[in-house]
Amino acid sequence: MQRAHPDPDGHVSYADDSGGASTPLRVAWFTSLMLTALAAGAVCSHAIEAPGAADLSAAVWLDAQQVLYRSAGFTFTLLELGALAATLALAVQLRRRPRPFGLAVLALICFVAMILVWVAGIHPLSVEIASWNPQTMPANWPEYRNRWEDLHAIRAGLVLIALGALILSTMADAAMTGAERPAAPGGARELSSRTWPVLLRWPRGSRPLPLRRSSPARAVPAPEPPEQRGASR
Repeated sequence: MQRAHPDPDGHVSYADDSGGASTPLRVAWFTSLMLTALAAGAVCSHAIEAPGAADLSAAVWLDAQQVLYRSAGFTFTLLELGALAATLALAVQLRRRPRPFGLAVLALICFVAMILVWVAGIHPLSVEIASWNPQTMPANWPEYRNRWEDLHAIRAGLVLIALGALILSTMADAAMTGAERPAAPGGARELSSRTWPVLLRWPRGSRPLPLRRSSPARAVPAPEPPEQRGASR
């Protein structure tokens, strides 16, 4: 809501009580974007290193799965769950802003899909791979490796969509706020249809400012020509 603030000189300034983002909303936006970006870096690292992992021998690849990824898995899980919780809190605060809210919901859907891919696909594979040793690895272990990498590539695509949706939500909110408060030439804020009733309605119990009556202008005699001045003397 825009409120009019007249000053003693008759000029009116306007303050928007609901156009900008509140402090809790900004904190939720920052937290969601930060955790999503960190989660995106962690998830996309699997897709980036997939071509190099294809050249590893069976023993080296198994060591990487059982040692490296097991220790990093806990951190990755915390990042993804934190990003999910922060985005959920952001969506709740954006429920009255249609476009940013829809983009936040899209990011939430991507996070849920990522978790489902991990629960239904990656976790069973990881549990089975954890029981192997270099002597008992099956002959078709490259198929397990390729399936594991493909599922992580799907998760990487989902987290990038979520990150892009959150970035677009900030842009959509900025565009929406700018449309509600367009700037007129000269830097003054244009009056919207919702502001005019505020200006035309005086607050209860107040009186309009009295109008000052201007005194009539005095007639100034025209100067006499030099010839008349000499004749009068």
